[in-house]
Amino acid sequence: TGGSMSSQPIQDGSSKAEPEIEITTNSKTESNLSGDDYDGKDGSLIRTLWAALNALVWLPVCGGLSILCVVLIPVLGLTAAQRLMWRCACVYFRLVLWASGVSYTVVGLERLDPSAHYFFACNHRSDYDIPLAFAALPFWLISIAKS
Repeated sequence: TGGSMSSQPIQDGSSKAEPEIEITTNSKTESNLSGDDYDGKDGSLIRTLWAALNALVWLPVCGGLSILCVVLIPVLGLTAAQRLMWRCACVYFRLVLWASGVSYTVVGLERLDPSAHYFFACNHRSDYDIPLAFAALPFWLISIAKS
């Protein structure tokens, strides 16, 4: 299934509509990983075990680097440490998507100004919205959530 993200500039406060960014995933891979087809004929159980193994390996590595960034805040400064933690998250999510066999296509990214600031909102039609946002968008992302 595909997902889309709306992008809205936050620099000038205007309400003009900006183009949507669409990230489309391979739906067969996504349904296999969600537990729908565990008949063993298409390798979904093996793929899921492979993804879990990779997550167990890479989560401590990337998570450990992120924790190290927190410790290094007095040395690096807050902004540099946050950017390094964001880079660790991007690498981790790219590894998870690769290990999961999720391929994706980004449409509309070329219409965004890399020097501008944007607000991206995921539609949450997929379990991969957050990993895809971090892996596919070349912007420094800060996550927020509604309680």
